[in-house]
Amino acid sequence: MGLTLFCVIALVAGTLAGPIQEVKIADKCAKQCTVSNQFNYEPGTTYEFNYETELRTAVQGASEDHAGIHMKSTAYLDFISKCEMVLRFSNVKLMEHDPETSSMKPVTSELVAELERNPLTVSFQDGNVEELCLSKPETDEVLNIKRGLLSLIQNNMDDINQDQTVTENVQSLPLVKSTHDCEQELSKDKGQIQRAMCQERHTFAPFSRLESGAITLNTQTLTFVKEFRSRTKPVMITQRAPIQFQQDIDNNEQTLMKDVERKLMEICDNTQNGVTETTPQLFSSLVKIMKAMNSRDLSIVYENIKKRQICSSNNDRVK
Repeated sequence: MGLTLFCVIALVAGTLAGPIQEVKIADKCAKQCTVSNQFNYEPGTTYEFNYETELRTAVQGASEDHAGIHMKSTAYLDFISKCEMVLRFSNVKLMEHDPETSSMKPVTSELVAELERNPLTVSFQDGNVEELCLSKPETDEVLNIKRGLLSLIQNNMDDINQDQTVTENVQSLPLVKSTHDCEQELSKDKGQIQRAMCQERHTFAPFSRLESGAITLNTQTLTFVKEFRSRTKPVMITQRAPIQFQQDIDNNEQTLMKDVERKLMEICDNTQNGVTETTPQLFSSLVKIMKAMNSRDLSIVYENIKKRQICSSNNDRVK
């Protein structure tokens, strides 16, 4: 399966991504340090977590089969100072669900080595991930996975000692209905993350009716394991990047229209007999293209779908 599977997470992270900036090697990551002190992560301490993420795609109502990929790893947050930490991955394991055998099987991918290779320095402003600082260039796929984990530790609550429900208006795309729910459990004595879980559900409207149809479900879980003293040294910084997810898409309007129609046809052909191993990748690629399109062009595509001008060979998929 392609590495673009993980890019579906970008739906929830927003579209304010900016370019990576070159900086002097000796610069610190945190350009400032807030006086706020709700989250008492201690400098010179490493916090170990279990991190799992799963992406599952199914065409519900057509069959019970689904395709998906599961990643499990150990993640370390090394706090160099109050406002600066280093994220490291180890023991990364990838598994994919084979819809033909209904079983999980290991995946051999360069992604595993890439995730474990380079630590990522982070400007952490008492619950807010302000900026990412790279020691070496990273692919968008690798950096977006690291962004996904970091999104689990973000918390902008006014008072972490009180239970609070925070609502953020996530704007769905015209062709995709999306929901995003997150929960965090914090230790009462230090205000540190004990467990965090986020679940995103994306329903592709033209292929769906009520709760059935083409659905992609992404789940992330971060569970605290232990903390220990460490002597992590600051990592050399060569580039800065935003916390928002990055997308490498040609923004030419005519090209985007052709690309999204071509991708829709691929999905129709791919799902005639249910989902396959490549179905999640196709839906993820479709979402990436649609996020770069304007509302007018998306509406045109939607009307063409309803008129059966797209996906005419698989009308059962279009509701």
